[in-house]
Amino acid sequence: SKIAGKIIADAALEQVDVDVKVNKNVVTITGDVPSAALRDRVLRIARETEGVASVVDQMTVRPRSQD
Repeated sequence: SKIAGKIIADAALEQVDVDVKVNKNVVTITGDVPSAALRDRVLRIARETEGVASVVDQMTVRPRSQD
């Protein structure tokens, strides 16, 4: 998918673990992101992708532990 490729290519999103599903131009994104800012970045990429009618955000913000 175009969206998954853009997410993978974005170095800032290296720590993001999301799954992208598309059904009739509606994109659903699930998974964990370490910050709200990165969630917003993923959503922006999805929304700006040609052919996307809407985006359903099912991501969870889970800050990574600093072990």
